[in-house]
Amino acid sequence: GTYFNNQWSPEYKTIHELFDADELHDAENSINTAYYTPTYIIDYMWDIVQRLGFKGGDILEGSAGIGNILAQIPTSINQDSSIQAVELDQTTGNILRLLYPDAQVNIDGFQNVDVRPKSKDLVITNVPFDSSLKLTDEKNLDITDKFGLIHNFCIAKNVRALREGGIGVFITTSGTLDKATDLKKADSLNKHITMYVNGVLVWGEEPDGTRQVSGRTQRQIVRDSRGCRQDWR
Repeated sequence: GTYFNNQWSPEYKTIHELFDADELHDAENSINTAYYTPTYIIDYMWDIVQRLGFKGGDILEGSAGIGNILAQIPTSINQDSSIQAVELDQTTGNILRLLYPDAQVNIDGFQNVDVRPKSKDLVITNVPFDSSLKLTDEKNLDITDKFGLIHNFCIAKNVRALREGGIGVFITTSGTLDKATDLKKADSLNKHITMYVNGVLVWGEEPDGTRQVSGRTQRQIVRDSRGCRQDWR
C-alpha cells in the first residue's frame, strides 16, 4: 500500500505514470481484498480436487487475479475442461485475459457476473476478504441478505453454481465453518459436506467410504449433511 501513498517513492511515480484514474482506483481498492496464493497451497488444492475424483468439466474461478490457481491446473484436467474466470481489477483482469485466451474472462465484480445455478462441475478460488465490505447481487438477493460479508457471499454464490455432485474448493477463514449449515442452503442439494483442511475449505458430495482426502493432512474437520462435526487425525 505504501507505493500508492508515498509520493516521494519511485514506485509511486511509476504507478501514476502507467495507470489512468480508473485503473489506479481499482488497484487501490484491491489492496484490502486481494491476496497472493502461494504455489504450494495451490498444488494442495488441486491435489484435493484430484483425490475427490474430478477429471474435467466446467470450472469457475471467481476471484482469479492473474490466474495463479489456473496456472497450476493439472494437464489431464485442463484438456477436458472449459474455464470461466472472474477478476474485478481492470489491469489484473486484462493480464488474465492475455494469459488465458481460451477461458471466458469476466472483468467485473463477482456480484455483477451472471453465473447460472447448477452450471459448474468445479469451483475453486481464494475468496476475497474484507471484514467490513458487503456486496449486493441483484440476481441473488437471498444470499446477498444472508451472506453479506464478501468472503461468505462469494462462497455461497459459488456453491449455488455447482451441479449435483460438483466440488468446491476455497481458501477461507475457519470462521466460515460457523456458517456451514447456512451455506448448504445456498443450493438445493442435501448430500454435500464441507471440509476444512489446513486452511482450505472443500465442498463436495460425500465420498463413499473414504474420509482421507490427502495424505499430507494432519487433521481434517468435517461437517456432514446433517451438520454433525467429526474430527479425523
